[in-house]
Amino acid sequence: MLWKNLLVVGTLIQLGTASLAEFREELSHRRHHPPRQRHEDPVSKPQTSTSCVRPTMTVTVTASEALTEGPKWSNSTSSTFLTQVTVTSTESLCTANSATGSLSYPPSSTSPATTTIPAAPQPLRADTDTPGTSATNAPPSPTMTVSTASASSTVAPLASPISACETTPSNFTSMPTFFGFNIANTKPVDPVQFKGKPLPVKATEDWDAALTKIRSVFPSVNAFRIYSTTDENSENGKTVVYKHLENALPAAANQKMSILAGVWSGGVGREARFKQERDALEAAVKTFGCSNIAAVSVGNEDMNDINLMPLDGNSKKQRKVDTAKLLIKQMDEVRKMLRQNKCCVPVTHTDTWDEWYGTAGDFTWLSELIAAVDQAVIANIFPFWSNDTVPNSWNSIGFVSKQTLGKAQLYGKDMWLGETGWAMADPGNNNMHGAGQEQLRNYFNLVGCPVLAGTGTSFYYIDWDEDQVNAGKPSFGLWDWQGQPRIPSLTCSKYKQEMAVTPEMPSFMGGEGFRTS
Repeated sequence: MLWKNLLVVGTLIQLGTASLAEFREELSHRRHHPPRQRHEDPVSKPQTSTSCVRPTMTVTVTASEALTEGPKWSNSTSSTFLTQVTVTSTESLCTANSATGSLSYPPSSTSPATTTIPAAPQPLRADTDTPGTSATNAPPSPTMTVSTASASSTVAPLASPISACETTPSNFTSMPTFFGFNIANTKPVDPVQFKGKPLPVKATEDWDAALTKIRSVFPSVNAFRIYSTTDENSENGKTVVYKHLENALPAAANQKMSILAGVWSGGVGREARFKQERDALEAAVKTFGCSNIAAVSVGNEDMNDINLMPLDGNSKKQRKVDTAKLLIKQMDEVRKMLRQNKCCVPVTHTDTWDEWYGTAGDFTWLSELIAAVDQAVIANIFPFWSNDTVPNSWNSIGFVSKQTLGKAQLYGKDMWLGETGWAMADPGNNNMHGAGQEQLRNYFNLVGCPVLAGTGTSFYYIDWDEDQVNAGKPSFGLWDWQGQPRIPSLTCSKYKQEMAVTPEMPSFMGGEGFRTS
């Protein structure tokens, strides 16, 4: 399903109501390769007679509320720039009919109300979309109170995108917004003590402590991303398998957060690793359910990794085709397994933005891979690696986001941000990419704060970086191994002040200006 108001990350501010034709015009103007015609995937079309559509409740908030640490509720989907938020219920909204296999709403005479809080006279950005209205025939929802600068309302939180299985898996209606951090599977440790040694993995209490620390600074984040369900290590001559997702899920439930769960693909010729990952995902779902799983990403930067292989051009091209076929097969396996366990969460893939757009080389595989994902492609975007300046990254990340989103939209899909960040140290490259504390602080103010304000499904990279232990590698973590912030005043107060006094937005957000600090 194509959202009209899609996230465009970098700063993750909505693009608004730009039409598909407008995207095509802009992309063909800026790129040598014009976008392809939209591929109509019949599976992606809403099947209103059989699919279970989620009821929604709409709340309009003031601009002043938007300038706080983000909306004080979980999992919101903005249909204008921080002025309207759609919140969905935690209730299981679909009832399976065992005789017919159909899905329907449970009978109810109550529908969630729509509460409007007076909007600010000068919204930060105006959209032309008509505000959404509350769905009817929906069950009553658990509630939580939301306070704003001018009024208060009651909305419903949500732990997962879909709470019952749909008959049309690609049609994820009213998807909430998930935002937070990428979090390492390993515990923060003394880099001197553990240099060259395997790092200890997080137990459930370690995950809970990490989430508590993050929420003590950014209380509105509602999700986090992990890269794999398992890991292997050799201990005393034996192979030990660590089950990261099983350890993380109880902590997510305790914190009322959701996980973007990574399933490692393994790659062509390493399918055994994928089977281990898939089986661990199934075991976790059977043990803990899927109410705290936002989505599943099969693979991470598999296409981009091929660019680094010592292969000639034709061999790389064939490798990408083979890898795309493998990822599609693996996504289908994961999707079927989840459906069998009554888990209707989106299944997708994560790669670098240039792979999704097709600028990194031949992309004969691209249309099939985009068409195979549920709901959205996940893109990793790092201006840092392009030797970009921090001030310019505000615009450049928006530019590449537009390109990636435009390509995804041709296939009826959205784009989420899987990773973005700036390195504080890059000793192996003599800091040639502009790593440094001040650069990290500026990038976090410019890009990290919108990410953590809930303006789009997005994940900042990273809370604590394992590469802080590995000498010679760039380090992106916001906290050190002792849990201390690596930049002064790790808050978004500067961002909020600038938003209050600087109405001009970068061009990809609908304005003409951009901030330099």
